[in-house]
Amino acid sequence: MMGLFVFLNPFPHITAIKEFVFYPTVFAAIVLFFFKKIELSFKTPLTLPFALFVFWAFLNLFFALDKANSIHDFFAHLLKYLLFYYVLINYFSSPKRLLVLSWIVIVSSTIFSAATLTFFYVILKNPLSTRFGITFTDSATNIIGFTTVFALILSLQHFYSEKTSYLKVISLFCFLLLYVASVLTQARGTLIALILSLFVLLAKNKKALLCFSGPVLLYILISPVKDRFANYDFYHVRLGLFYYSVEIIKSYPIIGSGFSIDTYRDTRWFDPKEYMARIPEKYRTQPHGFYWSHNMLLDIGVRVGLVGLALFLYVLFVPVKMCWRLIWYAEDDFIKSWGLCMLSAFVMFCVKGLFDPVFTHFVDVIFYTILSMITILWRLNEEEPCLV
Repeated sequence: MMGLFVFLNPFPHITAIKEFVFYPTVFAAIVLFFFKKIELSFKTPLTLPFALFVFWAFLNLFFALDKANSIHDFFAHLLKYLLFYYVLINYFSSPKRLLVLSWIVIVSSTIFSAATLTFFYVILKNPLSTRFGITFTDSATNIIGFTTVFALILSLQHFYSEKTSYLKVISLFCFLLLYVASVLTQARGTLIALILSLFVLLAKNKKALLCFSGPVLLYILISPVKDRFANYDFYHVRLGLFYYSVEIIKSYPIIGSGFSIDTYRDTRWFDPKEYMARIPEKYRTQPHGFYWSHNMLLDIGVRVGLVGLALFLYVLFVPVKMCWRLIWYAEDDFIKSWGLCMLSAFVMFCVKGLFDPVFTHFVDVIFYTILSMITILWRLNEEEPCLV
């Protein structure tokens, strides 16, 4: 059931179905745990940083400007996905189940990409120069890359690790389709994250790195996307958003403005004119009228202050340390290889998180799935030997 929840994640307009899948699954796991029908282990290096961040976020609720929405987001965007994380690491806890989870992500994202590419370019007859998904309301163009790049990293890992010919062919097909979908979004954060994640994954395979990253660089040079990278007005807007967020952090440096995702762009709590007046004049233009920072670190700083930001950085540091240990010190080749794959996926997420909104349900599932897969590998390494 939780695998089904992961599978459904990319697909829009089925929120009710996802909730119907998620909550009965968590409830069943809790009931079975209390009646000692199953064992749930909370042993993971991430438990301490999670606990510290949850404690600070809970404390933040008492000082939040928008208490109602902060309480909602505390449960809906934090506690909910921590439960999701612990269910995943306890069920997909073997090498074979980890591979099943990876295939769920790949197949789901590939079906989503195939269907939406067909709809966007064939049925709607948009030219290939049009940004893929620009008219989508539930799956924003810049957000699509979180799932397509994550899945293509997993599919490329399967292509190099699978021993069965037909699985190699399927992996390559999925990779190519996801690769095309990622590139056609023309999202700068997606393209940068794609290149950097390939550099991590294929660091020891220079020919493959050139083969897969070269077309992206060529596409940037010869397509309209080069104009997006050279659009200085865009950088002024983004820097304006960053400055805006920094000014709010200055107003609430310790505890933050509240855990609610929407507080600092709500005019009931913040006057945009007041905060815009504080930033350099050339960065004050906001043609779109939105005030999301488009940066996960600034977003966290605004919501839970500098202390919360430090604790969130701790959460981000631990998976990197776990992957580093798996890559360099694991004795099992399976764990080493997949440790590098998950480091690549984590780099992708963090890079995109510096350029795009992160704290949505769609992206939350991807973030905690990546953390879960890293944790499963870490626990397999601790249990040695790893048998596949």
